[in-house]
Amino acid sequence: MKGIFDIVVVGGGIAGTSVAHHFSIQGAKVLLLEGQKRGQGASGAAGCWINPYVYTRDAPLLNPAFQYTTAFYTQFPSFEQSGSLLRREKSNHMSQHLSRVDLEFQTVDDNSFFVPNSGFISNPTSLLSEILEKSSNVTVKENEEVRSLERRDELWAVNDSVLTDKVVLCTGHDFSLLKEPYFAAGVKRVWGEVFTFRNSEPRETSHANIERDGVMVAYRPDGIVTVGSTHVRLDETPLCIDDLTSTRSQRMQEIKLKAGLSETCELISVRSGVRGMPTDYLPVVGNVVDSSRALELYPRILKGQIVPDVPVHPNLFIISALGGRGFVLAPYLAKLLVSHIVGGEILPPTFHTKRLFQKWARRLDSSC
Repeated sequence: MKGIFDIVVVGGGIAGTSVAHHFSIQGAKVLLLEGQKRGQGASGAAGCWINPYVYTRDAPLLNPAFQYTTAFYTQFPSFEQSGSLLRREKSNHMSQHLSRVDLEFQTVDDNSFFVPNSGFISNPTSLLSEILEKSSNVTVKENEEVRSLERRDELWAVNDSVLTDKVVLCTGHDFSLLKEPYFAAGVKRVWGEVFTFRNSEPRETSHANIERDGVMVAYRPDGIVTVGSTHVRLDETPLCIDDLTSTRSQRMQEIKLKAGLSETCELISVRSGVRGMPTDYLPVVGNVVDSSRALELYPRILKGQIVPDVPVHPNLFIISALGGRGFVLAPYLAKLLVSHIVGGEILPPTFHTKRLFQKWARRLDSSC
């Protein structure tokens, strides 16, 4: 792997794969490094529902991702654009939500509506492969754990053997390569599970539902039903991952009930994993702030001073903390980031790492 690449992307999930693809469109020579087999991390454990944001104040900011991503995915066989029936039971504010959402929909009743352009990914690992097949100039190395990242002669040295001008980190909840404390403070680890069943009563058409209590369900005509369970914040519960696994049977029965499945439906598989969830529920995209250098130059940041141009690590970028919407957000955010790096386009400040750094710095001062 000795050689110089234009870009090294660390992490081969949907974020890293999307970044590599969008750089390849620009003609860059890309190396994509994945520490496991493709699709074994959080992306492999995703429910992959491609639905719009509706019940959040940030819907106008985030729904361009839904619009871009659905158009992007139509070229890949793993995307089933079946449409989605979105439902919120006991909601008295549906009209307010709809007024903020710029998308095509059909009203079903007071609490639900159908979005024809949405759908779900039938196989996340297959989708990653399909995207890479359409990505020229991308070298993929699986089972290639990145252990070191150092600045050397105005280049980045990855694992002491690969030299590159730029690095993009797409490592989900794992920020160990960065050695920047504000990421761990601003992004929490969340455990999620996806159950796949074979239902005894297949439906005539395929569609995805958002049911009550946040459980999402995708029905297929062949009787296959995929259900995403409620997320568990690992940093806010005494449960460890082993505990979560041991209580899986109880949770499975609960989500069967919520999804309207019979007790006799057959469990086919369970996919689980840990993903990063930002405390403000917005993704993290852009240059990586150099906290040590920033505090050295601008110590009054600790007192709340706002600095327009916070020092950053040269040519080091990140896409992270996509929460449970990685497959909706990643292609769009990859396009934004690549446009920023290649063309100098300005990223939305609400996504930038600067916000995490500033929050961390203010807390650091208050704890002293």
